[in-house]
Amino acid sequence: METTVCLAVNGTLMRGLELNGNMTLVGAQFVRESLTEPAYRLWSIGDRYPAMMRVQQGGVSVAVEIWSVPASGIGALLLLEPPGLAIGKVRLVDGEEVLGVLGEAFLCEGQKEITRWQGWRAYIAHLENNKEDTVMSEKPVDAAEFVEQMAAVIGLPLQPDHQPGVVDNVTRIIALAQLVAEFSLPEEIEIAPVFQP
Repeated sequence: METTVCLAVNGTLMRGLELNGNMTLVGAQFVRESLTEPAYRLWSIGDRYPAMMRVQQGGVSVAVEIWSVPASGIGALLLLEPPGLAIGKVRLVDGEEVLGVLGEAFLCEGQKEITRWQGWRAYIAHLENNKEDTVMSEKPVDAAEFVEQMAAVIGLPLQPDHQPGVVDNVTRIIALAQLVAEFSLPEEIEIAPVFQP
């Protein structure tokens, strides 16, 4: 009987996700769901897969799946992983230490930290639930129609010779608003009540 090792996976190798077929390809068997001890942080690598790193402070318990992997399959599994992911030791919330998929520091530089979701599944569920909030409406705004409707709503008489200038200004405002709406900010950024450079 071949020796097996426990492997904690925290991203696309989990059941039902994109690279789970790699687990079955090497003969791995799902054992259980678990959590790491609260000593890890998590990053989204281009929203394609996560990278988990152990930290000395500010860590959380990350949701993982424990798989039993034939020892001979560990190397093959690692070769199928995206660059920058490695196999290392991971401590679980119950104190057990197993092998696990970890991200190298360089991989996380400049990427979105997603630690607050405490797991890849929770983060991708957040993305799915908030798709409509990520960009402004796909339907382009007709500035002339908007000006006409808003003038009627607020009871503002708009002289015909003033309308082209107002429409031009509203068109500029819409373009600037679109730029702001499409600018990606880290999730931990919060609106400040007072601007302080």
